[in-house]
Amino acid sequence: MATPPSLRIARLLLFAAAACAFAVPVFIGARAAFVSPVLLLFGAPIALFVAAHQTIASDSMRARTFALAGASAMTALAILTGFGAGDVSFPAAGIGILAAWSAWLHPPRRKVVVLFVAYVAVGLVVAAFRTRGFVLAPFIVGDVLLWPATLLFLSPALFGLPIFAGLGIALALGAYAFRQALPLSRPAVALAAAAAAGALAIGVVVALAFASPNSSARFELVPAGLAGTFAAAFASVLGLLAMRRSPLLAGLGIAAGTTILTLASLSPASVSCEQHGYSTSSGPWWLGPPGSMSTSGGGGGSSGTFGGAIVRGDGTTIRFTCNGSTLSEFVIEQH
Repeated sequence: MATPPSLRIARLLLFAAAACAFAVPVFIGARAAFVSPVLLLFGAPIALFVAAHQTIASDSMRARTFALAGASAMTALAILTGFGAGDVSFPAAGIGILAAWSAWLHPPRRKVVVLFVAYVAVGLVVAAFRTRGFVLAPFIVGDVLLWPATLLFLSPALFGLPIFAGLGIALALGAYAFRQALPLSRPAVALAAAAAAGALAIGVVVALAFASPNSSARFELVPAGLAGTFAAAFASVLGLLAMRRSPLLAGLGIAAGTTILTLASLSPASVSCEQHGYSTSSGPWWLGPPGSMSTSGGGGGSSGTFGGAIVRGDGTTIRFTCNGSTLSEFVIEQH
């Protein structure tokens, strides 16, 4: 029996998407003087696209879920690495999204074809609006196909959402595709395991914070932040253990929990003191989007003491003092 054209196209694009997910960290690593461990996360979309490629012929629904998860993870990582490698990561993510659509277009169905055409049409309009008609190759693939994520760039408050939510959605979809392999735990056992995961997450956060005396991480261990970390880890693990019983609620828990955990993990400390200066960020993750931000400071000389303030657009001011490479004072003033 001849292989349907839609299956051949889907397999080709899924293979290409996996190859692109592998190529992006290789190119970034070749360019960069320092290779970030974040590049290891590209292993997730590689595995998901390969899984979709291997199952598309025998279990198309499962393959579609794998492909969607891979496209979501690839989009998130493309945006995360795109500040310095967007010429590589955005076109690669566009190929990933095209591969996901190809999985849903096998076998071809009229409704899905119409949705795909509409998706591309909206992407063309959004790309023309964002670039004011000035479109460059190879960015055209990413500009058109990544529009649900890049559209959020228009709002500073939502700028980072595609990164954190994309990884959360990818894990939720991946867990759904693998749900038959997940344990079917009793409710009491699942709750206990989720609580243990939350406690472990807090322990890791506290340990890492006190292991960095030159940063503000230990000063940022407030009840709200720790409670958010506990709740996120609790929801993520409980969702994994409840996926076979209630896929929808479990998926929502995994997506929400992983989004918060990713946000907390990738957000740097507000202040990091160095021997001859300091570096700053927009503030702890639990303060929310900063809006506009400005930093002022001074000091130095023979004393090695630096002081400064981070003024956020939401009215919050973060004041700090560095004695050499040690952060000696850190205060968050919320108005």
